[in-house]
Amino acid sequence: MYVATPSGLAEMEETEGVVVDGHLLVVNEYDWKLIWNNIENKVSKCDARTWIACGEWLTRYFDWEFENYKPS
Repeated sequence: MYVATPSGLAEMEETEGVVVDGHLLVVNEYDWKLIWNNIENKVSKCDARTWIACGEWLTRYFDWEFENYKPS
């Protein structure tokens, strides 16, 4: 997950032209408690019954080492 402010996004748009990222959290100002609460909220909503299913659900919001993992 990437965290950005509107002004940070504006800077990225100026240099890159377009910003596209599915794992982006936009906050008005950097507030670690607010960011952490958002992350905890997303994780707590996962009701998958297996580790694999949980990982698949979490990749909607977060980049992590098990994204696209296929067990052998």
